[in-house]
Amino acid sequence: RLERAGVRAVRGHAAQRLPVPQGALDGVADSVSLPDLGGLLGGGGERGLVTPWGARSLAQMRTRYGSEEQAALLTATNAKLVFGGMSNDFDLRNISSWSGEFREMQITTYGGVTGSFAPRRPGSAARAGADDDGVTAYALSPVYRPMLPVEAIQQLPPRNAWLWWHSDPPIHVETPPAESVEDYRALSGHRPRAPRGRSA
Repeated sequence: RLERAGVRAVRGHAAQRLPVPQGALDGVADSVSLPDLGGLLGGGGERGLVTPWGARSLAQMRTRYGSEEQAALLTATNAKLVFGGMSNDFDLRNISSWSGEFREMQITTYGGVTGSFAPRRPGSAARAGADDDGVTAYALSPVYRPMLPVEAIQQLPPRNAWLWWHSDPPIHVETPPAESVEDYRALSGHRPRAPRGRSA
């Protein structure tokens, strides 16, 4: 089992005082289904095993694992990084809902009303003011809008993403190639390849 194998690796590294291993899974929906993936994500972190994973789209995840398992995998994932360019309306609205909604008051004006106010939604407030044509009714109705509109997700430029960490609000982050980040090069010992015909 993936989770058991990962935990054994963690224990072995701990005994030898080595860095905690990471099992990165790229394209988890491109290959065969991993039946232990949910347990690895949900229980691996508690045992010291960090498992980054990636998929091309949520639609691909649903096709491979089913809707319920896909939702469970997302719930078990503490940090979610979403890039732009998505075209699936259902997935865009689903991701937008992760950030919740905010409430604002919408003002609707009914002009030329005489004798009585125009009908309004239950729970809305209204007031009237006189003008040259008669009585005008103003209806104030609460409207709920997404904190992160779908356009803000879909139209992200390349090398940019939205980051969700646990239940915190999303953060707009830049995602340059790792080798272009100086701190990464210093830690990893990465050395860019010299162009052909030139010495390093």
